[in-house]
Amino acid sequence: SDCHTDFHKGKFGNDCQKCHVTSDFNLVNKTAFDHSKTNYALAGMHASVECSKCHGNNLSSKPAHDYCNSCHKDFHKGQFKKNDRLIDCAECHTVQGFSQSLFTIEKHAKTKFELIGSHLAATCKTCHKTGEDWNFKLDSSKCVNCHMNIHKNEISQKFMGNSNCESCHNPESWSKVIFDHDKTEFKLIGIHKRTECSKCHLVIKSGEKNLLFSSLSTNCESCHKDIHLGQFGNENKTDCSKCHTSENWKPVKFDHASTRFPLDGAHRNVECRKCHKPEINNQRQFINYKIREIKCAACHSS
Repeated sequence: SDCHTDFHKGKFGNDCQKCHVTSDFNLVNKTAFDHSKTNYALAGMHASVECSKCHGNNLSSKPAHDYCNSCHKDFHKGQFKKNDRLIDCAECHTVQGFSQSLFTIEKHAKTKFELIGSHLAATCKTCHKTGEDWNFKLDSSKCVNCHMNIHKNEISQKFMGNSNCESCHNPESWSKVIFDHDKTEFKLIGIHKRTECSKCHLVIKSGEKNLLFSSLSTNCESCHKDIHLGQFGNENKTDCSKCHTSENWKPVKFDHASTRFPLDGAHRNVECRKCHKPEINNQRQFINYKIREIKCAACHSS
């Protein structure tokens, strides 16, 4: 100090040899220099960084260190700003490395999209990473941002406006569907109430599975095979409800009095099969209810 000006103004004492060597004053004895005595203690990954990376080759530079982006490039390209100022990296990261984020579930709950249900198990990159880029400022929180709309045009805007999957699904489990079928043109009554959705809506064709909703007809024949082979069809439609209810397939609503042959007398006690016998048509057996000729001889021998 008798010959040299104290560049550090007494901050590190008078013994320059604790840090420097006489062969070149720009060479620093790293094993002796205690960076913790400066305004920026080295911790984590910073402890292994070459001095010149921050201080320049002649170690004379005094880098700004109030914020991480004083030295580090903004990896997120301005996505995190508050009052037009970049939020410091220390809000989410530590000096141990940038791979582990401190952004907690509690912090996420304060955003426009709270993580609940199955979303809690999803990794950040599932929603926020596309290719090599991270996007934390999503355009919207719609389900279709992350999930493919497998229904396409099968569900109308009435039930899925703005591609809102929450009309039927919930984040707890995608398979648990809550939907009021009574709001459709086909109210569920009787056995239909206890039938699995897939029994009607899952259609397998040529080995390919498709979920049909809007394009699914409300005709009974859409799900049920017409065992009567069109005998009761009208304009290519069979209205099973004229005879049956949704409780079972018994023809409890059928009134023989409304046919061409009202039952009276002893006919009232005759079993149906005594008159309506099985026939074969195109290798399919069916019961003939449309008797062509109503004559006594058709059932009674002379």
